[in-house]
Amino acid sequence: MLSPVVVVGGRVAGTWRRTLGRERVTVSLSLFERPGARDQARIAAAAERYGAFLGLETELEGLTPRGSARTGAGRRAGREARANPR
Repeated sequence: MLSPVVVVGGRVAGTWRRTLGRERVTVSLSLFERPGARDQARIAAAAERYGAFLGLETELEGLTPRGSARTGAGRRAGREARANPR
């Protein structure tokens, strides 16, 4: 079975997996090497878009040296989705 991959600059840079919770999705990265600042921002933005798509707060693990960061856009989208159910 294939794992979802992280692609940076047209190359596979690692894999990722998600863990769904009631109010949050955790995106866990397993990167082959530490990306530069610009690529880190792009990966974080992609995780935020994914959380917003799901309507959940997003937690990103494995991108920063501390290993975890909550992203803002997914958090806002999650609150809006709960406040305005369709």
